Amino acid sequence: MTIAEGLIDFLWDFRDEKGLSINDVLMDVAEGNPDVLSVAPSSDHTIKRYLNGDEVKEANFQVFLMAYTKQNYKRIENTQLIDKMKEWINRQSKLRNFPHIGEYRTCRKIEANNGMMYENNNNGEGLYLLQIKITYYERM
Repeated sequence: MTIAEGLIDFLWDFRDEKGLSINDVLMDVAEGNPDVLSVAPSSDHTIKRYLNGDEVKEANFQVFLMAYTKQNYKRIENTQLIDKMKEWINRQSKLRNFPHIGEYRTCRKIEANNGMMYENNNNGEGLYLLQIKITYYERM
């Protein structure tokens, strides 16, 4: 299992207080009907390397929400959904409820930041962005 696959599985558990969730979670591209998330890896690096070969690493992702944006109330709803997802992810980290990211990897922290509208097109659809960082321990 890749870290991105673990994050995708983790995001399927998200629900807002009304029980609303996203319609689909895809890799790299948000396509199809609105209210679809896309998980795109953006960078990774090693924070610490131990003598036995184990490492503490960080993986960064951009999560995009494709949504309708023509009416102001829809833009408000979309921004609220991204904010609620950010709060939910950060709360899961505090509760130590982490994504499963592979046999030799143990998630230590997941953080969500910088929720915002990223792009808007003339067809009344737009992309909202949420940045996610996963800090994990990888055994050799």
